[in-house]
Amino acid sequence: MRTVRLQTYSNEFEAQLAKSLLDDAGINCFLSNQNFSSLHPNYAFMLGSGIGLYVDDQDADEASAIIKNSRSANEQGELVCQACGSRNIVFKYKNITFGKWILLLLSLLFFIPFGNLTKDRICKDCGETL
Repeated sequence: MRTVRLQTYSNEFEAQLAKSLLDDAGINCFLSNQNFSSLHPNYAFMLGSGIGLYVDDQDADEASAIIKNSRSANEQGELVCQACGSRNIVFKYKNITFGKWILLLLSLLFFIPFGNLTKDRICKDCGETL
């Protein structure tokens, strides 16, 4: 029996959640590399790692269907602007100042992860930040 990597996660919470879904369904699975990814989250995908969820190859199709069904059930909720009630929400990076651009370029030059870029949810109709 071979094991295959079913999914790769960037944080331990999502990985443990997926593992518990598969455990509840009776599918044998295990996680790998959660210690490194938790200690150095900025390096998780830079070095080709991340938290891997592994299952037996004969259970891979059933396991991916279980995870896909749980995601579609979670994604049914839509974002709604509280100010105007619009569903026209976009994700944009926060204002990046000149100093952040310099830090970004230096981090790319010296291969240091730059994790300060965060996205805001913005209503396209009224401009409200959610």
